[in-house]
Amino acid sequence: MKLTEDLVELLRYAKTQTDAQAISHEILEEAEHEGLIVCRGDRHFELTSLGHETLARIQDRLVSVSQLNLHDQAKIAYVSQRNYARFQKLCAFGLSAGVPLSLRQKFPSFVIQCEETQIALEEEIAHDIFVWKE
Repeated sequence: MKLTEDLVELLRYAKTQTDAQAISHEILEEAEHEGLIVCRGDRHFELTSLGHETLARIQDRLVSVSQLNLHDQAKIAYVSQRNYARFQKLCAFGLSAGVPLSLRQKFPSFVIQCEETQIALEEEIAHDIFVWKE
């Protein structure tokens, strides 16, 4: 899909095809509902001018955990699957789309709190968890 490629290029977050699909799925769902995209044939979408403005706002809110400030509140948008074994472990800890979290510490490791659980993460892992800042 052209929109997927545009989103990945603009957001510059996706490290794999799976990440690109996760980003685009999250955004497409809302964009279709809000009239931010138009269909130009089978599986080909283009952003409207309102869509471009909205994408800029999304870029400000969709960040990795490593980009959060201390005590920031956020909701998980998606977890990168480029390291699938690690992805499964993070899911086992309850880190999945929609789960609220807050950043408790950035050094020497990242510490996030999800509900009643605190999890320490290496910086590389914190880069692979994408959240919607509140």
